[in-house]
Amino acid sequence: MKSVESTSLTIKRAEPPACDLCEGFVTSMSKFLADPKTEHDVEQVLENVLCKSLPAEFYDTCVQELGVIYTQVVATIVSAMDPADVCGALGVCPGALAAASNGPFDCPMCRMVALTLLQRFKDPKAREDMHKAFLEACDDLEPIKKPKCILDVNALFASLEAILDDLDPDMACEVTQFCPKPGVALARPAAFAAMRPLWTGLLASHPSVAVGDDASCQNCKVIVLQAVAILQNPKTQMEVIEYAKESCNVFGDWQVQCEQYVTLYGPLFINMLITYLQPDAICTELGYCPASFLA
Repeated sequence: MKSVESTSLTIKRAEPPACDLCEGFVTSMSKFLADPKTEHDVEQVLENVLCKSLPAEFYDTCVQELGVIYTQVVATIVSAMDPADVCGALGVCPGALAAASNGPFDCPMCRMVALTLLQRFKDPKAREDMHKAFLEACDDLEPIKKPKCILDVNALFASLEAILDDLDPDMACEVTQFCPKPGVALARPAAFAAMRPLWTGLLASHPSVAVGDDASCQNCKVIVLQAVAILQNPKTQMEVIEYAKESCNVFGDWQVQCEQYVTLYGPLFINMLITYLQPDAICTELGYCPASFLA
């Protein structure tokens, strides 16, 4: 991939409001992830790239379970992340969260967002619905793979319930380092700091009045390409995965299992995001580029 030169980006402000753009972005990403074509494309890429890069003992499991894991990940994202909640938490949409005087990534904001998400996951009915959906996904597998799929899903939710009992908003925000904890400081990947201004600037800006204005369209695509370039860097991916593994120490008895999950499935999250970040599609969805870019 060609490198993207650093440049000063300015996107003109106009209607529709940034709130609509943000909610549209979250909704379109959910639809994209759930699309069967996306699932097929991601599985092909991950089987050829991700599975072959894992230790030999993980390869067969990786290949066999890609479809199920993808379905589980998408179902979890869609169930837990509501566009209005996400964009309100980011301060893009109006409401109590957006009215906070501090930035959207300060400690109090993190606690509010974490509390909302944890309440959803701790709701027995919500967990039961997700559990059933994951088990139904096992039915789509070959008969020989179905029993192991069911065992894995049941084990996943048993682990989830045990972990949720020990989690609280303060712990979640300390792990992500939005709230400082004396004596505890993981080295946050440089990519975190690099990505934040890109997406904050994009979601907080409006496209030009004339949708598809060439300058706004090109600026949007450069922002997306910069994000992709950051995520595609092998060093960045390694730093993010290692950061996630170090964060597993808050789970006590579940630390080893957490680290195994991060090692096996962490690259899946990163590659899913990279697959979604197609400049033409993203910028057309957000109204910066005309629909002709998708032709």
